[in-house]
Amino acid sequence: MELLKRYQEQYEEFVKIDDFNLESRAKRVPAEKHFWAARLIEAKIEKHKLLKRKKLTRESTIKDLLKESKVALVLDKKTIEDIDNSDKMESIMESIQDQEMLIEFLELLMKNVSFIAQDIKNIILIKQLETQ
Repeated sequence: MELLKRYQEQYEEFVKIDDFNLESRAKRVPAEKHFWAARLIEAKIEKHKLLKRKKLTRESTIKDLLKESKVALVLDKKTIEDIDNSDKMESIMESIQDQEMLIEFLELLMKNVSFIAQDIKNIILIKQLETQ
């Protein structure tokens, strides 16, 4: 999951807060929320595409089996399981699981970005009180 690692690195960079970048981070929070919301939507769209590809691959494989069969082929539970356990389907399922993990990460990240906004606000308030 190269994309997940890249997102983690981007997020780690965003959450680095110190006295010098506090104000700029506070100003970036809305843009960060929008950025991560867009990444979440993209991940959900990709998952939808993968689910569709899984369905089409399954249907195509069944159609091919029926076409190749010289006798009437009864698709029993074992045949369906074999189709679902094929390399093609396993690859698609792995991609779907990766996408689900990415979606979960992005949903948690979105919550954290919201908390960061409040945290930054509290830090700024404390700094203002300290200087008074």
